[in-house]
Amino acid sequence: MDTVKINPAHIPVNINDYSFDEPALQVVSANPVHVVQPELQVVSIQPQNVRPIKDTAKRDSSHMRKKVLERQVYHVSFMPDYVLTQLDNSFLNATYQPYIPGNGPNYEQPGFSAFIKVGLFDLFEDYRIDGAARIAVDLSTNEYQLSYSDLSQRLDKIITFNRAAYLNMDNNGSSVNYYTHTATYALRWPFSEVARVEGSFGVMEGKAINLATDIPSLQAANEYELLPKLELAYVYDATIPVELNISYGFKAKVFAQYYRDMALQNNTVNLGGNNNYNIYILGFDARYYQKISRDLIWANRISGGTSLGQEKLLYYMGGEDGWLGAQFDNNINVSQAENYVFQTIAVPLRGFDENIRNGNNFILFNSEIRFPIFHYLINRPIKSDFFNNFQLIGFFDAGSAWTGLTPYSNDNALNETVVSAPGNPITVTISTLQDPFVEGFGYGLRTRLLGYFIRFDDAWGISNGAISKTPIPYLSLSLDF
Repeated sequence: MDTVKINPAHIPVNINDYSFDEPALQVVSANPVHVVQPELQVVSIQPQNVRPIKDTAKRDSSHMRKKVLERQVYHVSFMPDYVLTQLDNSFLNATYQPYIPGNGPNYEQPGFSAFIKVGLFDLFEDYRIDGAARIAVDLSTNEYQLSYSDLSQRLDKIITFNRAAYLNMDNNGSSVNYYTHTATYALRWPFSEVARVEGSFGVMEGKAINLATDIPSLQAANEYELLPKLELAYVYDATIPVELNISYGFKAKVFAQYYRDMALQNNTVNLGGNNNYNIYILGFDARYYQKISRDLIWANRISGGTSLGQEKLLYYMGGEDGWLGAQFDNNINVSQAENYVFQTIAVPLRGFDENIRNGNNFILFNSEIRFPIFHYLINRPIKSDFFNNFQLIGFFDAGSAWTGLTPYSNDNALNETVVSAPGNPITVTISTLQDPFVEGFGYGLRTRLLGYFIRFDDAWGISNGAISKTPIPYLSLSLDF
């Protein structure tokens, strides 16, 4: 007699409808029937209770179906991003100051002020609102700025309003308060993560108010000027920030600016007496940060600029950006042949006071070794913010500002000294030959204290081949280039 065993695993099972029992299975063969009890539990199949798997799938999927939320309109709402309050000694808007010939060479410094800045952004960070105020000690030279940024598309759009005041500026013997109001609309188009082109259009309105010190100044009318402006720039930034004031890589900016001097009431603040003058400004700034070992880097920068047209921009060279207690050298002549309408500072060139060189052109080179000594030597986290950001600096600066075609041009005002005495109608002009380039070198310390990044430099200057006997100390609150 042959015995046939059936493996229960070969029996199809409906997982949606089954039961447990132990029936005997009869197997028919050519020989007489023999009943075999299965070794494992066998599921009996009831054909009338078997349901098609296809129908079961439809039934189960109905339980898995979820309700789709209806599309709703997103309403832009802003939330705080940051609130910043601190002491500061820089302008909110890094723009040019008005130049008044009667005042002679002089650059207005903001001094210590209370700085307040607030930022708002929406949920997706597509829109931003930033407001800032610089409250001066005298409450008269306050500066305000408000900007709105639309970053929802690839093309960024930014609208900025700024108001600044410069007081006690002398104009041919009388004191003048000068106010500027600037509105700018800027567009930025990124080509990649590291490169973009940007352009802006704006209008600057200037107003000069003569302070009443006598009857003529009391009767003097206010003076106004209106200057539309355009700017186009290409920006490349492939730097990698490592820590505070330490980066790797290269970045550069090339820009061109245009101003149209449209004086109102035929009377300009710069006393040029002409309307509709053009001002063309070209400039560049390139920086490279080379890694030497870990956080020890070698930073280099070269920058330059020139101004063309009937009216020009005056560059003062010397000193340091954000210099506390800045000193200005009034003994360096300014060319009277140029019709300057704006002035700015070209820094850093340490080892000299501001205005060691001036003109409508400048070129400047800076080189620094930055060594975060404690962060470099101690191979573990440092809790102290003072020691974690402490850096030793060695630097070298070289540059020149000039009038004329080249720094060695005969038109350079540096080579002429005008000597005159009060009440004497005779004026003597002395021509000398001086080296237009000046250099500075020294050492510095950097750290962050109470949330402020503090810079101290001690620098010796080199002029006409002679090294200064005593160094000039610099204390600043701004970051390095």
